[in-house]
Amino acid sequence: MKRTTEATTQSLSEVMAHFSPARLISVIGGGGKTTLVHWLTKERAKTGRTLLTSTTAMLRPSFLPIDFGEVTSKANPIALFSHRLSEAKLKGIPPEAIDRLKKERLFNSIIVEADGSNGRPFKSYASYEPPIPQSSDLIALVIGADGFFEPIEQVVHRPQILIEQLGLSPDQAMTPEIFLDHFKCPGGALKNVPTKEVIVLFNRIDRLEDTTFLHSLIPELFQDERVAAVLFTQLTAAKLEAVYYRSD
Repeated sequence: MKRTTEATTQSLSEVMAHFSPARLISVIGGGGKTTLVHWLTKERAKTGRTLLTSTTAMLRPSFLPIDFGEVTSKANPIALFSHRLSEAKLKGIPPEAIDRLKKERLFNSIIVEADGSNGRPFKSYASYEPPIPQSSDLIALVIGADGFFEPIEQVVHRPQILIEQLGLSPDQAMTPEIFLDHFKCPGGALKNVPTKEVIVLFNRIDRLEDTTFLHSLIPELFQDERVAAVLFTQLTAAKLEAVYYRSD
């Protein structure tokens, strides 16, 4: 079946409303995950009870109340973590626990930060990563577009894994070709992603002088049938520059 893409002009809210049936959204990758998780939580709380949580360590979300161990608060939205790691950082809960929470139907939406990248634009995964709940309805893969053409060792979290996976040299830069190779390879950007819908967000788009190279990646990304949309975003401003949908 032939597949094409189309560009539209919408707000970020309108695009995410397109995926409103998704009750459990897991966010992975680098370059803006936490910002997206916070925004999604606030957005989903407008229309239903919403939980924010993580399967890894996460900076404390200061804008909402937090329960530890189990949900006791009736607040909306609410955050759930297992315990404090420090004053600023909290430990998330296992992905299997999130799968159980979804079955209990206590929440209309569950938003999960399911990966950590130490603030780097790109992420390669250790053997135990990323811890994605397998009942996720939608996966959001965030890419820091400002990391393209910069040294891999500076812009990739766990760069040695990427270097070994793809047979690269430590001094190479992150090119669009390397990104695509990592996106497509087993154990690459979509490692552990269940066979569900994926949206790819190229974030920090405002930091690029020329986005032509990103547009050339879009047909390649849609070769993976899980990819439903590709977004160009500036998440700190909740701004959408462009969106491309799969059209069958």
